[in-house]
Amino acid sequence: MLSSIARSVRLVTQQHQRFVPKVASNVQQQGLKKMAPIVVGRYFSTSDPQTFQPQMPDAITADVAEAIQDTTLFYLRHGISNQRLIALSKDTETPLVMKWQRMMEIYLSTQVYVISGLGFSGDEQGLQAYTHKLADFIQNKCDDDERDMFKQVGAETWKELLATAFHLDTENLKEVSIVDARNIMHKVSSKMQEPNILMKIQKECGKIPDSKFICMYLFDLKELL
Repeated sequence: MLSSIARSVRLVTQQHQRFVPKVASNVQQQGLKKMAPIVVGRYFSTSDPQTFQPQMPDAITADVAEAIQDTTLFYLRHGISNQRLIALSKDTETPLVMKWQRMMEIYLSTQVYVISGLGFSGDEQGLQAYTHKLADFIQNKCDDDERDMFKQVGAETWKELLATAFHLDTENLKEVSIVDARNIMHKVSSKMQEPNILMKIQKECGKIPDSKFICMYLFDLKELL
C-alpha cells in the first residue's frame, strides 16, 4: 500500500515538473504577444503629429521675468552650464579674451535654453525678442521694488558666472558703483593707449607669422594717439 502511494506521488511529481515549465513558457510567449502592441505603442516621441507651433508670450510679466532669471541662475550653479564653467576655469592655455568669450557663450546658451521653454525660438532672434520684451517690461510696467529685485538677481548671476569661470573667491569680491566702474574702465583704456604699451604689443605681434598687417595697424594707432 505504501509502495503504491509512493509510486503515485513520484508520478504526479514527474508530471508536474514536465507540465509547469511548458505552461510557463506558453504563458510567457502568449503574454509577450499580447503585450507587444501595448509596449510598442507606449513611448516618448520628440515629434508632434499635430505639428504644434509654440508661440512666444505677447508680453513679459513680473512672474515670468523672475522665473527666467532664477532658472538661469540655477543652471549656472547646478546644471551642465556649471560643469562647463568649471572646465573653463581649469583651462590654463586659453587666453583671457577667449575665456571671456566662451564664458559668454555658456551664459547666452543657457539663457536661450531657458526662454525656449516659454515659446521663444532657440536662436539669436529668440534671445533678441526676449531682451526687447524684458526691457519694455522693466522700463514701463514694473515698480521700483521689482526693479531692485531684478537688479539684485542680475548681480548674483554675473557674480556666479565670473567667479566660476575664472575661479574667483566670491567672499573677496567687492562691489563698486557705476561711477567707480566707469573710472576703472577709463584708467584701463588710457593705460592700454600709452606708447610703451603699444610698442610692447607691436613687439609681441611681430613674433607671430604673417602679422605684418597687425603691426602696421598698431603703428598707425600709436601715431594717432
